[in-house]
Amino acid sequence: MRALLERFANSSNKVRVVRKPLGTTSFLGVKNRIFIGDRCWSEEIEKGISWPIENAFLNEVVRVESGQLVNDHLVISKYHLLWTLRHHFATNPNGDREIVPGMNCYMDEAIELWGDANYKMPIKNGGIISGRFATTLDIKELMECPDNSANYKGIFWNVIRSEGARFISADQYRSQLLIIINPYIVLQGGYEEKAPFLAGPEVVEEYNDIAKKAALNFTFG
Repeated sequence: MRALLERFANSSNKVRVVRKPLGTTSFLGVKNRIFIGDRCWSEEIEKGISWPIENAFLNEVVRVESGQLVNDHLVISKYHLLWTLRHHFATNPNGDREIVPGMNCYMDEAIELWGDANYKMPIKNGGIISGRFATTLDIKELMECPDNSANYKGIFWNVIRSEGARFISADQYRSQLLIIINPYIVLQGGYEEKAPFLAGPEVVEEYNDIAKKAALNFTFG
């Protein structure tokens, strides 16, 4: 998410990236292709579902950065689930899917684009929907799935701060309840609500080791 990446950028608007497994280091702009996942979902997911969740999450980030505590833990949990799902489908995109077997129809590209822009699901000849609309169905279902909601039940997002050493972030944390919101603040999910914790250099290094192990392709900081 660019709003978080920008919090890691230096005065030249560059982010330090260390690639796995070689450990090569480079400084890249926040708009670099490495930070952009392949778009494999519809406008409904991007604007209708993702944007409101992201904006609510960023409101919490601004609160925490100003020295306050998390106000709405569910907002952060929804963001964490959304980005876990988006990362999965960006790296494992759906193919076309048959949903109405044998349906006889015609759908040209202009109509399909109109449907996408208006949160509709265009069905092509043979009752097939494009992969990005299949992903839309999957993400909507998984966001509301009781099993996924249960994974976040009773979760509090606690604040961990560093006054000196800097946190790095993995490109993804798999199932771990960690969100690095800037080089000096981490949100960590847990079943107990705790006061903000001030991390010394050794603790920061422990979190950075977690990032290095969890990262799929790179860490950034």
